[in-house]
Amino acid sequence: MSKIWAKCIEHWGCSAHISLLKLWLERSRDHPLTISLRGVQSSERQDLLFENIYRWKTAAVTMDVGLADRLTDELRNNAPLLKSLNIFAANSHLEYPGITGVLASLPNLRQLSSSYTLLNNFSDFHWPKLTHLNFSKRLDTKECLKVLSCCPSIENAAFDEFSPLPQDLSHTPIITLPHLRTLQIYYDHDDQHRSGSARLEDAGQLLAHLTLPSLRTLLCPTPADHKIIQHLHDRSNCNIHMMNFDMSIPESAMIVHVELRCFQSLRYLHLFTVVSDALVLHLTWHPVTRPFLPHLKDVLLFDCRTTDGVLSDMVASRRKPSEGVPCLLERLGVQYHSMAPIEGVIPYSVDAAAFREFSAQGMRISHINNINIQRT
Repeated sequence: MSKIWAKCIEHWGCSAHISLLKLWLERSRDHPLTISLRGVQSSERQDLLFENIYRWKTAAVTMDVGLADRLTDELRNNAPLLKSLNIFAANSHLEYPGITGVLASLPNLRQLSSSYTLLNNFSDFHWPKLTHLNFSKRLDTKECLKVLSCCPSIENAAFDEFSPLPQDLSHTPIITLPHLRTLQIYYDHDDQHRSGSARLEDAGQLLAHLTLPSLRTLLCPTPADHKIIQHLHDRSNCNIHMMNFDMSIPESAMIVHVELRCFQSLRYLHLFTVVSDALVLHLTWHPVTRPFLPHLKDVLLFDCRTTDGVLSDMVASRRKPSEGVPCLLERLGVQYHSMAPIEGVIPYSVDAAAFREFSAQGMRISHINNINIQRT
């Protein structure tokens, strides 16, 4: 029963009446807690939650100066169970470097997410146990490398405001992260706007300085130079299972990408770029002439401009074990371009008929605009 009362605190603790919160804390006994101090203005409510800090396992906190002082003091010796901490800043200019050393010393902290400039001295400390890190703070290439080098056990890293440097970094040492499985890199929109550069968000500068033998998921703006990914693969000997390809990459380059060795382990192919017959024909499986992406299980196309029947032929080619395809395609999501309905015309009727058959066989098909694939 204590677990049920702890769940009540997780879901309604911030908004519940203070008497209910007291009751739930009492009845949950010593069960580890998931708590939120986001938007908690009541000092009485804060006091109750801090009295139970020794039970915190997962916490989300919106920091102002006063709360930062208290949180630092309370965490110092009283949070042995804390495994995951999400820190939000009350404003984007708040810096509170005093808490960083305390966080680095927590015995069980594995997951840390911080916004803005709050932990601006993160790289002054060693984080040997941290496995998940998400920074919503503007970081350039050197800063990202410095942060990652402090986290030898990191498995999942996300940089929400990445900004490459204009200078040559070819002499910067390459760092190896043996356990990193997922890397997410998003760019700083404000920085791109100031520079006027359409390719400033290119993640290639960072990827060129990493060796990632365990990498499985890479979510980032597609590097302009496709050799960056190939070199990362060659250094790391990794098997990339999932990567998003954004709108900046032309279809001709995408055709080159699907032939690269580094992508032959892909299981999830999500394309935001224009997709026409040329690319889909290239993806149509043939064990001799087109043996590309043999392990593909999941395809999402967000701007499909193919001729009716071409896409369904590609799907059919990847659902025939007799053709020697090692892995059957299990899911398709497609958004056709310019699908305004025309009276008396059934759009993509060949594809639609095939999709109905695939769906009846158990394949998951979704996101199809203005096409009815349900049997009548």
